[in-house]
Amino acid sequence: MRPRRTGRSDRSGFTIVELAIVVTIASLLIGIALPRMQQTFHQRDVNGARDGVMLLAARARAQAMEQAQTVEFRLDADGGVAAVLQAGDTIEVLRFAENNVVAESEAGDIVMCYTARGFATEPCSTNLESPAEVRFMREGVDGITASLEVWQLGQLRKL
Repeated sequence: MRPRRTGRSDRSGFTIVELAIVVTIASLLIGIALPRMQQTFHQRDVNGARDGVMLLAARARAQAMEQAQTVEFRLDADGGVAAVLQAGDTIEVLRFAENNVVAESEAGDIVMCYTARGFATEPCSTNLESPAEVRFMREGVDGITASLEVWQLGQLRKL
């Protein structure tokens, strides 16, 4: 007696045509999604630099109030560095240029000396007559920016 066939082959797996279709669809989806993902990553780096600078300024202000001493916050936009200094010693540094983020400021380098009362005052603070805007951009990529505003007494605000 012969065994009956149920209509199924004894072999299992995918054909070359099926695999080619799956690979083609996957490459199309990746080709569509990749530019959007890169733009999102670039925007994340720029926002991170801006937020890091704001956080560093807030830390300098908090430390000045905590320790009842003058604490200095410096933003070197051209050098891509923000730093907190106390009594001439560097306490913390943020190097946003390492992520290919550049900054430009209409006021040049910004220095804020936070006092025990939490205000940035003379003699070492940058004398701002009006709020100064600092723009962060991804180097070599157009249209991806983030901005903050620096006010006279050392307040920073996202734009």
